[in-house]
Amino acid sequence: MFAAPDLSPTGKLIYVYVTYIAYSLISTIVNIPYHSLTPVLSQDPDQRTVIATTKQLLGQFGNAFVTIGAIPLVTMLGGGARAWQIYGIASGIIIVIAFYFCAWGAKNHDVSNVVTKESTSENKPKLTFKKQMALILKNRALLMLMIAFGTDMIAFAAANATNIYYFTYAVKRPDLIAVIGLFGLAIGVPITFTIPALSKRFGKKRLFTLASMTLIGISSWLFFIPFENSTLILVQAAVLAAVSPFTGVIGWAMLADCVEYGEWVTGVRGEGTVSSQLTFVNKLGMALGGIFAGMMLSAVGYVAGGEQSASVLRAIVGIKALLPAAGYVCSVIAMFFYPITKEFYYQMIEDNRNNHLQQKITIEDMQTSRN
Repeated sequence: MFAAPDLSPTGKLIYVYVTYIAYSLISTIVNIPYHSLTPVLSQDPDQRTVIATTKQLLGQFGNAFVTIGAIPLVTMLGGGARAWQIYGIASGIIIVIAFYFCAWGAKNHDVSNVVTKESTSENKPKLTFKKQMALILKNRALLMLMIAFGTDMIAFAAANATNIYYFTYAVKRPDLIAVIGLFGLAIGVPITFTIPALSKRFGKKRLFTLASMTLIGISSWLFFIPFENSTLILVQAAVLAAVSPFTGVIGWAMLADCVEYGEWVTGVRGEGTVSSQLTFVNKLGMALGGIFAGMMLSAVGYVAGGEQSASVLRAIVGIKALLPAAGYVCSVIAMFFYPITKEFYYQMIEDNRNNHLQQKITIEDMQTSRN
């Protein structure tokens, strides 16, 4: 993906499409079992939040390393296409090693979901397409989380896609983009450390809802800040960076609980199936947010590189501020119908354990009859 072969312009375009789509596909195949490990590693809801928080926190460091360190490393390698190719190879090796250690660390917990060690392959439940669809469509917790997380991602992606236009044409301070990017790291990382404790105190559903409601106000606030007031714009960005991590981290922690709900409703435990839906919604939300922002800019008469009219500037800030706010409103509504509370979670666990015990007795009776 980081190579630049000597091809015609059309050939290069085809090469870019093929390599990028292939990378995205393989990345998804890796990410689905990666996120599926959270419900496998623990059934304790608070510990699951710690796991999800740790994943997101270290992900921020990885993202910052690439964002801040890529250009200096390529420059150190001499710059140009060859340097980028070396950088791509080195990144690929590091990624493979990191995922290997992840799989190695989880291997003692990541075992087949069978009732007894003596169960043979013929006793293992077959997760057919019909059962997978039932696991998704009957899982109200998952469906509500998909809506909440999806609209949250649309809001986040729309705001990010509009950043460069807002700061270049409206505020006329493109240099602030890098400053706000550092805000996300400097403020977001310490805040992320507080999420497990706050989740334990308030519960995941309530914390997600409160964070989304707060983000509605913070996002809308930007619409009323004058373009020339860069100080207040930075303050708004700092507050936004402090609250944004909550919905992202808690969403992945809630996903693990949706696995238990799916088993409680259907009797089928499908970590991969459930996790794949939030991975899909995450990618879809990011894509739709960027698409909506681009379509709206085009509709209001945005001209690339030119002087923008007052109506276009207000549209830009509207997309950056009000479109995300609308996404967070949808998240709050979806959370209202999300059924899993801390008390209900423990009842589900107990019911699922009783079902496992009954299945174990049934299988042992079948084996005894055969003997």
